[in-house]
Amino acid sequence: MAPLQVAEVNENRGRIYKVPHRLREVNENAYEPNVVSIGPYHHGKQHLKAMQVIKRSFFLKIAEENNPNVNELARTMRSLEARIRKCYEEAAFYLDSDQLVEMMLLDGCFIVQLIRGIHLAEDIFEVGRIQTDILHDLLLLENQLPFFVLIELYRMMVPIAGGDVHHLARSALSLFGVSPCPLPETDIMHLLDLVHSCEHPSPLGIKQHELFKAKAAVAVAAAAEQNSQRSWKFIRSATELEGAGISFFGKDVQLLCKSGVIDNWLGDDEAVALMFNKLRDSIYMSEDFYYAEIF
Repeated sequence: MAPLQVAEVNENRGRIYKVPHRLREVNENAYEPNVVSIGPYHHGKQHLKAMQVIKRSFFLKIAEENNPNVNELARTMRSLEARIRKCYEEAAFYLDSDQLVEMMLLDGCFIVQLIRGIHLAEDIFEVGRIQTDILHDLLLLENQLPFFVLIELYRMMVPIAGGDVHHLARSALSLFGVSPCPLPETDIMHLLDLVHSCEHPSPLGIKQHELFKAKAAVAVAAAAEQNSQRSWKFIRSATELEGAGISFFGKDVQLLCKSGVIDNWLGDDEAVALMFNKLRDSIYMSEDFYYAEIF
């Protein structure tokens, strides 16, 4: 098994970025944590302060057990301070050294304890909605800790694991309900990066790739031949639809549902229509787009 690496911070790799303005303005709430802040970007927001009490309770439980010694944990985080600050944009600079160390300890220990399955007596995970919100918040782009912080805390809190990155990664994936997968051999930046790397489709092998291309070509040709007399033009992307002046309405969603094309799990036809109309908002397609060869 190849050694799993933890991201080294450089100009591009290992950074925890903020959501670009062009994406945030489409739906700002999509990038805001509901119940828990992790890291500096949403730290101190009023609606997230209740969870700070829970995080502090997690940490006090560790302090009571004195395993590991909290002073050792604090010294380790302080030794990583410069490296941690390089991972964030300007939001990390309003915190002084003590504030940054405290935030890393509270947030990091909270995450590690959740990954380990160790909860408090007043178990917040017994409330289904809270559990869903916490797991959702832990995978937001702006709500991340550097993975090397979690590794160091895990190494000290679970000495029997010896700081095994694979063990921590597998346990984290289990927390999020992600099926076991070959763990990435590249750097892990944070929890979101870990989950994304396991959920991202693996590249097709050469033979499978060629077979996939051939099947796609046959399907397109057959459809073109079948519909040539009708002079239909297949529009296969949201960008082309918008360029052609096409918008979806609630009645269109009803027709698609009746025809068995889609299932409406939202229940509101207009909400589904709005979703289709906004699919391409602020989205860029690169040449390595996963379905590029179909389009």
